Amino acid sequence: MVVSASRGLSGKETVKLTPRYLIDDARPVAEIAAGDGARESFDTQRSAARAKIVSAIESIAEQQLTQGFIPGRRFRNVHAAVLLERLTTRRYLLPAWVLAYRYKGSLYRSVVHGQDSSLVLGEAPISWAKILLLVAVIAAVVLGLVALIAH
Repeated sequence: MVVSASRGLSGKETVKLTPRYLIDDARPVAEIAAGDGARESFDTQRSAARAKIVSAIESIAEQQLTQGFIPGRRFRNVHAAVLLERLTTRRYLLPAWVLAYRYKGSLYRSVVHGQDSSLVLGEAPISWAKILLLVAVIAAVVLGLVALIAH
């Protein structure tokens, strides 16, 4: 289970990025030289991360209880309390590039996965004038082809 300790990435972005990371050859943070590139310091303490993990596991347990363990079809006030034993946590530095920029007065933000550059999150600015121009050019080309074929 991944808990983001990043100040620069939202929880939703972390959820989308995490499945594509390859951590088979990962090394402890202490073994990584400081000169291996820019890195963000951890913004979440281990105790806060553990609290998030316990909350997520309780939520999963509550969902599973209502899907076959408790008889009936309707449920109210289903709560689970878990006590984790021998929980171990590992800190990984997962590469991602965050780009924030302004375009015509609006702020845009993009995140590029550090291992799989085909995964890019964020919104691109849209120029409706250019889109309408493109539609007009395509329509003119289609009409021109129709006119050539008709003669």
